[in-house]
Amino acid sequence: MKKSFFKKIAKVVMTIGVAGMLINVGACGVNESAGEGIEPVYEDNDSLVLPVTAFWAPPPTEEYFSDLKDCGFTHVYIENKFGKPGSSGFLQAINLCEKLGIKAIPQTQWVDGVKQSYKDDPTDYHNYSCYAGHNIWDEPSAADFPKIAEEYESYAKDYPDATFFTNLFPSYASLDQLGTESYAEYVKKYVDEVLSLIKTNKTISVDFYPLMLSSGRKFIHSQYLMNLDILCDEAYKNGITPYVFIQDMGFGSSRRNPSTGDLSFQTYTALAFGIKGIQHFTYYTPPTGHEFSAEQIALIDRQGQKTALWNEAKRINDEVHSFDHVYLSFGWKGVKTIPGEEYCEYNFSGLRREIESERIVSAKASADTVIGLFCDDKNRDGFCMVNFTDPSAKINDKISVGFKGATKAVVYARGEKSIVELNNGVFNYEIPCGEGVFVIPF
Repeated sequence: MKKSFFKKIAKVVMTIGVAGMLINVGACGVNESAGEGIEPVYEDNDSLVLPVTAFWAPPPTEEYFSDLKDCGFTHVYIENKFGKPGSSGFLQAINLCEKLGIKAIPQTQWVDGVKQSYKDDPTDYHNYSCYAGHNIWDEPSAADFPKIAEEYESYAKDYPDATFFTNLFPSYASLDQLGTESYAEYVKKYVDEVLSLIKTNKTISVDFYPLMLSSGRKFIHSQYLMNLDILCDEAYKNGITPYVFIQDMGFGSSRRNPSTGDLSFQTYTALAFGIKGIQHFTYYTPPTGHEFSAEQIALIDRQGQKTALWNEAKRINDEVHSFDHVYLSFGWKGVKTIPGEEYCEYNFSGLRREIESERIVSAKASADTVIGLFCDDKNRDGFCMVNFTDPSAKINDKISVGFKGATKAVVYARGEKSIVELNNGVFNYEIPCGEGVFVIPF
């Protein structure tokens, strides 16, 4: 939608309560490191790697799993498509992960409508360095939380150093599915009843698929930012690492097939909310029927061939890994939004709260923009800036952000690092459609 009426409406909404709350967090670096003109340096080592996980793995051959690793995936779910846990097919996938240095996440299974325990897997994963932890449950109702908590108490004794994975419903699930009166209550209940028991490696995950299609019109789901906000706010308040699934393929009648820019759009939006684990739904294309049509394909098609989206996934995964040691050196504070002056899609109305940073003294953008606010352990500010327009619109975003006490900025974009001079403290940049940048002013 072009400027004029919708631009004005968006600005009014932003003023009277996009999130119902506007919080000023101050600038973490103005007094200590800003204005010194000293470039911040972050050591690139193997201890800070952002997990990128593939769901619906390929057939268990060395060629397929090598391609998965080459695509930038660090982890992979091992599902029932390989057979029962402990079967030859299941162990073949685990052994490939062990050989190739890919972290494996075995999934518990359903048998005759009964959820199985990790104990039903006869494999001793202490013998595998590739073992990351079990995925215990996908999209549980709140009524299932006591069972999950009970499962953890046993799991923690058997695998105290592994991660206990569970993936929650998205906010567009029905209240009957959630088993609570609201989505915020659902997430908090999981934190209180399950994650409060976990002592190490606390993670929380959601699968939100935002790429919509209705009557030929492409758009972003209106609850996308709200869901990320609720999940990450609860996570960071409680010392929990947030993960999110991104949409690699269409399904049903309302989720479109992704195209160029859609994967990077979802990835950078997730990073702006402090997400520390990206999961892809799906890597290999599931069979047709139920949710999926013949035209809906993922990174690898049903004939086992790479699609154009495989190359797009490799590009964005490699891009993230080029600066994840920097990104993971920062803690998340919240997000700030800028309605587009020339192109506004009215996408911010679901946010419950926004954060204002004293480091930002001015901000404008030609298109809708989300800015994640971060601070590192040396009190330096970082900003993840995202062109938050639907990539299908092919709209670039010209941003102009003024920083207090800075003359330069480190910029990570498209897999490259650069140092840019600021114009009287103002950072001017054009973010391509579907992209984002990570900026550290100094």
